[in-house]
Amino acid sequence: MARAWIYACFFVSGFSGLVYEIVWSRLFVHTMGTSNLSITVVVATSIGEENTPIIELARSMSAGIFVGSIDNVLERYYLSALEFGGGYIVRVTGDNPFTDPEYASMADEIALESSADLCSLSILPLGPAVEII
Repeated sequence: MARAWIYACFFVSGFSGLVYEIVWSRLFVHTMGTSNLSITVVVATSIGEENTPIIELARSMSAGIFVGSIDNVLERYYLSALEFGGGYIVRVTGDNPFTDPEYASMADEIALESSADLCSLSILPLGPAVEII
């Protein structure tokens, strides 16, 4: 009987992990959309035990991972761009969990057409905002 409970716990744990990964994958595609301009996904996070789950999730999804300073966000973006390459960085943060792929594409197009160093859409409220660096 005890073995049955252990097997059930392993099954439920594995199943919930699978559901979490599928939901996260779909949320990511919904947030970022699919674009011919998007080539590499890199999760740039900071040093700290609390970031272990996002690092493991990114690793399981074959995303690039960069771990840098907790205090210097700009340095983290700069160093991750040096390590992984790329012309522009689409900045999606936890402060803006509802980033709209249409707005991200609009900002991409504006940044490419104008060769901007920084591009954001000022018409957006907090939540769906996106920045191109």
